Amino acid sequence: MLKEVLAKCFRDLLKNKNQGCVDILDLKIYLTFEFNVPNEKMIDEILEKAKKENLIEIKEDKVYPLFDYMDVEIPIGIKLEQKFDIDVKKELIDLISKKTRTDEKSVIAELEKLKKENPLLIEEILLLAMAIKRNINVSKYIDIIKNNLRFNPE
Repeated sequence: MLKEVLAKCFRDLLKNKNQGCVDILDLKIYLTFEFNVPNEKMIDEILEKAKKENLIEIKEDKVYPLFDYMDVEIPIGIKLEQKFDIDVKKELIDLISKKTRTDEKSVIAELEKLKKENPLLIEEILLLAMAIKRNINVSKYIDIIKNNLRFNPE
């Protein structure tokens, strides 16, 4: 799906231009708004994954496609799979710890207590609730968690 996402990016960003590349900042902005990528760390992970898959090359703040993006079939309503190497649980624990000036062990202890009280809820949802209770802005994590929810009968 990454190839299709990048093909859409290049098509839309290179309309009516005779360039074979896009500015990296334009691509990051496009990914943020068109595909709801919530932070620069995730965008960098996406670009790194694309480089590893030989889909793009980055030189001097320009991104060059290494494939013919005009030949790629793009599904209607394409969405970027946000399962890159982001550890939402760890990021939320770090965020709560920093914003409340408590150590991570205390946050984890509270999470464990909540897990016992709410065994049907996944840890990420409980961490969101903990953060929201403390007036910590976690809006960038909501879509990530929502998109990654899967039925798990365990």
